[in-house]
Amino acid sequence: MNLAAFYDELPEYAEKSSDNSLFTLSPMYSATLRAFLTSNLSIYPAVRGQCIGPLSFGLKITTEDLKPIICNDEVRMFLFDFIARKVNAQVEQLRAVHPAAFVWVDEPGLEILFSSFTGYPSDRAKVDFAEFLAQVKGLKVSTCAATRTGPSSSRA
Repeated sequence: MNLAAFYDELPEYAEKSSDNSLFTLSPMYSATLRAFLTSNLSIYPAVRGQCIGPLSFGLKITTEDLKPIICNDEVRMFLFDFIARKVNAQVEQLRAVHPAAFVWVDEPGLEILFSSFTGYPSDRAKVDFAEFLAQVKGLKVSTCAATRTGPSSSRA
């Protein structure tokens, strides 16, 4: 990630961020989702969407100097807000076709947060993730397929 470009594009993002369509998957990247949304979903008790969580995404994407973007305080703030808006947009899309819809936030990165390899302290991650969940509308579901011991995401 080019931090200079990130900062250059912030004003444009701020202008457009009130438009919820910015956070939905475009038709080019969501053929399966579009087909799903046009299906008869009334036969199911609930429907589930899925989105990568901010911790995992922020650990995966790096700056030019190969540091995870989640380690940058300013970028992290936008990262959590952006992912929360994506989750909320997907919840709205799903609820438009089924009243019992939720989005599963996939956080495989939680496994390594409780190790010394990330440079992102787990105490900070707990606070950040709790604030993220506060922004997410409706039922909050997160998954971590880790085998490490540590606080569960449901307590975040």
